[in-house]
Amino acid sequence: GESDYKSSGIPSLLEFTASITKYMPDTDSLTSARSQPLGQKFANTMVDCLTSSKSEVRSAAEKLIKSCIEESVISVDKFKRGLEHLKPASQRSVAPIIIKISGGASSSNAEKDIHTKKAKPLPNSKITKRGKTEGSRIGHSSREQSST
Repeated sequence: GESDYKSSGIPSLLEFTASITKYMPDTDSLTSARSQPLGQKFANTMVDCLTSSKSEVRSAAEKLIKSCIEESVISVDKFKRGLEHLKPASQRSVAPIIIKISGGASSSNAEKDIHTKKAKPLPNSKITKRGKTEGSRIGHSSREQSST
């Protein structure tokens, strides 16, 4: 069935792609028909795979990301930028994986870059079911904003 394809097909595809990255070009030099760099689209898709509920997909995506970085197919920066479109909770769970995969060569800067982009989630803050943030330094509480 379709669920069999989804559960076994995606990890297999990611693993196969990881096995051939040494033959792949630098995707930053390739553009789509709309002149958009293909590397960023590819990176975004792989970052999305790191949020999968299936451990096989996450594991295969990690291997592919590592291989793409090692073979200079996609730069670490593209994967970091791929985090920006994720929800803050996903950013918090995926950012450490990207930092680990990148080898920690510039891990303190990488972690700083990831946590200072867009949403700026705080590691100790929690979002309640009603969307209120607890334990953060946000200037206005959700209660103040939604009481209109």
